[in-house]
Amino acid sequence: MDAIAEEIDGIYGYEGEQRGVSVESSEDEYVVGDDYIFARFVQEVTEERREIEEGEVVIGEGNIARIMRFLLTRDGDYAYESTSGVYDDDALEYFIGEDSFEIGFECNRYNRFTREQMWDFYDGAFRVRGLKLEEIAELDRDGADVDSNVEEHVEDAGEDTIRAEFSTGSRDNNLKSPDIVDGFAQQSEIDYIRMKDSEGQINEAYQSGRYVYSYPADLSLEEQAERTRQVLSDVKSGLVQEDED
Repeated sequence: MDAIAEEIDGIYGYEGEQRGVSVESSEDEYVVGDDYIFARFVQEVTEERREIEEGEVVIGEGNIARIMRFLLTRDGDYAYESTSGVYDDDALEYFIGEDSFEIGFECNRYNRFTREQMWDFYDGAFRVRGLKLEEIAELDRDGADVDSNVEEHVEDAGEDTIRAEFSTGSRDNNLKSPDIVDGFAQQSEIDYIRMKDSEGQINEAYQSGRYVYSYPADLSLEEQAERTRQVLSDVKSGLVQEDED
């Protein structure tokens, strides 16, 4: 990772297409860990905006810089901040593209979380604030512990229901507490889950493979890097590629 870091040469490109990692900033813009590099990758994005031209409002275009936090590991795994107009390919091209660093470095793309991983998110969550379920009452999960009356209600719902959604709204409650909601979760496919951890931070997991986590605003770049690396390690085992079962 040190070798890749040494190739970081600032922001470059034509106007409207500039991208990179700043080396002129007074603050740290990237961190190199034991097996990863974490950076504030910036890219110009062109967007429409209203302008006044000769007394008339017209639609023009302007370039703005957007920052995407990006983590790349020695094993080829990576994670990135969802940023409008900036994509993982942009950062990968900058760090390990043919014009940046000529090495045989391949990255791993994962497509979705396994059914078991989505259940593990639910089962291990400190609090569950939101759930979206599919295949209602169609799963026979190993070790399921559902009251017979609850199981009957869930099965009845599954006869006429394709999907179900539960939310605590603005209340700081836990969806794992009500037996009926827990019964739905145990007997159905979890498509989305919104969790609150013991620190009060909100994390979200989508079966499509997207995982969103939050952290305290006062973390340094190094602390953000460590937190992101740990989250990637925690969720990686539950990710599979499209051609895997």
